[in-house]
Amino acid sequence: MIRRRVLAILITGFVLGFVILLINALLIDPKAPSFIPRNGHIIPSNYLYLYYDFLSPCPFESGKMWVSVVSTNKGHTFLFDIDSQSILGELVNASPVFFNHDQTKLLCSQRTTVTATKNAVWRWVKECLTRIWNHSSHTFQDTETFWVVDLKRNSVTRLGRGYQWSGAGSSFRPSPGFRYGFNKPTGSFDVPEILICDIENNTFRKDQVDGYPVGWWDVQRILVKDKKNDLVLYDVQTRTTSAFLSLRELQKSFVELGVTNPPGAANAFFMWDGSQNNFYLTEGNKRWSAEESYLIKIERPGRLILLDPHFKFEWSDHLDGTGTYYLYSGREPGQTNSAVYVRDLKAGKSREVIPPDPNRINDFSLPNFYGTDVIYCRSNLLWRVSLEGSQNRRLFPPQPVP
Repeated sequence: MIRRRVLAILITGFVLGFVILLINALLIDPKAPSFIPRNGHIIPSNYLYLYYDFLSPCPFESGKMWVSVVSTNKGHTFLFDIDSQSILGELVNASPVFFNHDQTKLLCSQRTTVTATKNAVWRWVKECLTRIWNHSSHTFQDTETFWVVDLKRNSVTRLGRGYQWSGAGSSFRPSPGFRYGFNKPTGSFDVPEILICDIENNTFRKDQVDGYPVGWWDVQRILVKDKKNDLVLYDVQTRTTSAFLSLRELQKSFVELGVTNPPGAANAFFMWDGSQNNFYLTEGNKRWSAEESYLIKIERPGRLILLDPHFKFEWSDHLDGTGTYYLYSGREPGQTNSAVYVRDLKAGKSREVIPPDPNRINDFSLPNFYGTDVIYCRSNLLWRVSLEGSQNRRLFPPQPVP
């Protein structure tokens, strides 16, 4: 009798396990992201162009970077070890966003254009219905779906989705420690809402925050510019907002620093130094237009230091972690856009690191700091050069070993 019960329990357990495996197999989305570990240099020889996430705050974290190449039929996104110049694998069916702290989990995204999901008549009907019901409409926006790929367990988890205007976009910004991320999709610009993800726990939510998030002040607080032009801190763990630098305090500091520009028009931006974000203040439209404006650093815990009352911004710009060097490309397509320049902020002098390429008039160099070196694009290749301009060598695709 006991043997029969044990046998029945074993058979039941086996059948149940088989059914679970079968259900999981049926539920696997064939279009879900996956990471395929690969060795060697498996790169299409006929790719049309190459790019990397130049706008990422930390594109070379832990000595690795994502490099994408696009051929006639499809694109490939490779995880590349910079120092060993080796391909570690390929991400398929998604675009990478950021790794967690030990690079075992990867946040990635898939974007579906609005024209690929619904015909024009249905989009019009849905838009009318959302207006009648007074709901937020994303009818004419692209859908962006976010996933976490667990490289250690070889699994994938769908987190949630956001909406982007066609031709526009935004991305999740990782916190120091690379656990949390925030995103303000273009489809949510008119509502007090930001997306928060926790890739360690595979959670995804929409928090009601009135203002525009700038960057991570620390491991759990986001610097936000609110509708009153105050700078505040939003804590993603407690979901509370605290005061930081009010508009009145900014006005007082601007007077003390001798800056006559309106403080309400000041926008903050940040640069990653390898352990935390360094924050700066300037007029945002002046920076993006590569014009002249002031440059103020927000020293912790909140003191303002005027670095330059007449700072000349440039295209594709980055400040290094020490705030000593300012890296940028040329300004005008067809002239100096393919060049790489660096400005010594202490000496106040700029110099040419890489001269412009007269044969690539439509290319931008998109330079970025990698330690004391610079990684940049030229001729659909990635290059690495010292800040002084020496030891210029091709990085990707790797040179074949003789």
